[in-house]
Amino acid sequence: MRVFATLPEFLENRLGFCHFVAIFLDDDEYVEETTFAVKNTLKILRAKSTYQVTEHIIKLSKESSFEAGQFVCDLIRNGVSAIFGPESPENNEIIQSVAASLQIPYFQNSWNPQEEAATSVFNLRPNSDALSRALAALVRENDWKTYTVMYENEDSLLRLRETLKQRKPNDLSIAFICLGSGPDYRTVLKQIKKTLDTKFILDCKADRILDIFRQAKEVGLLKDYHSYILTDLDAHSLDWSEFNEVVSNISSIRLMDHESDAAKNIGKLWRIDPKRIKTRMALIYDAVSVFITAFRDLSQKEQLQIKPLDCDRSEVTEYGTKMYEVIKKPSKQSKPLLSGYLTGPVLFDQHGQRRNLILQIVERSKPVDGAFRLTGYWNSALPKNISYTVTSAQREKELQKEIQTKNFKVVSK
Repeated sequence: MRVFATLPEFLENRLGFCHFVAIFLDDDEYVEETTFAVKNTLKILRAKSTYQVTEHIIKLSKESSFEAGQFVCDLIRNGVSAIFGPESPENNEIIQSVAASLQIPYFQNSWNPQEEAATSVFNLRPNSDALSRALAALVRENDWKTYTVMYENEDSLLRLRETLKQRKPNDLSIAFICLGSGPDYRTVLKQIKKTLDTKFILDCKADRILDIFRQAKEVGLLKDYHSYILTDLDAHSLDWSEFNEVVSNISSIRLMDHESDAAKNIGKLWRIDPKRIKTRMALIYDAVSVFITAFRDLSQKEQLQIKPLDCDRSEVTEYGTKMYEVIKKPSKQSKPLLSGYLTGPVLFDQHGQRRNLILQIVERSKPVDGAFRLTGYWNSALPKNISYTVTSAQREKELQKEIQTKNFKVVSK
């Protein structure tokens, strides 16, 4: 099942009505997170504006893209100004087609391998090229000559393609191991251990990471000479406390800084710990913020009318093309209507993909306390480099301290 939520069905101001449509997964473990983000984003919208908001949640079958198209067309007949979601590709294609043909802004917040989408599509999640380049830079900076990639599905290979391009002729081979569906990964992990490799990229959903690490520990793949790079943007937000005694080097990439002023502010307004705000929740908030800010900016120049449309006719929105331009080229004086953005500056290129993207490099602290610390930044404008916040002198000092705490056994013949 899927959840369709109008965000809102009626959004009133002095210029008239504004209608939203948001689409969320209802048949996975994340529906509570996305629903929570929607409702609390609307609360902030109500508090910071004169808009009157009423939301509706409607379920639609995951397997039926035809039903998805019909449902969206029914909503559009009542007047819709933007569409949000869904996450999976099954229904994305038909909804994207409807949005493009009627020139309705369509916001995605999930990974989409199609980097050149329709003009009306804006994807807030970093695309495969950006993630791949960031991982490639991290591998290069760590001087990994050989490593094993543990991956979940074929999408992993797309995310890692730039990493693979970094391989030089004299580098040793890179191994690819599919983890399988689980939940028992011990057989695969034992095979990996036999290779004697010590460096790994783990590409899987965040909710599988801890189980994999528990089993990796059992088979002896979490020693102090093992290093891991985790690709999921929420890996750092997991509860790592049970691995406090593990001293393996574990790094990851994140899009949202939970220590930022924006995150702390939203955490306070949502009444939750900022560390509990997952990436998908932050992207929902940012997507609504991008659109309502653009709607406000455009409505200050001209009166906008959100009129009913018909999927079977050639009529399109009157504001669509202008709205795209406002979103892709916002005024320097424009400020977000909501409380800033959670995932950094939200700017789009001509294909509706994030540009000037900044990802944060984080690693588990040593001595280990279960937390991740910021160690550097990757900027899409300078894709081959990582700007480190931890100096070489600091690294050397930490290494010396780590050596001092170790016990060495001396064996003589």
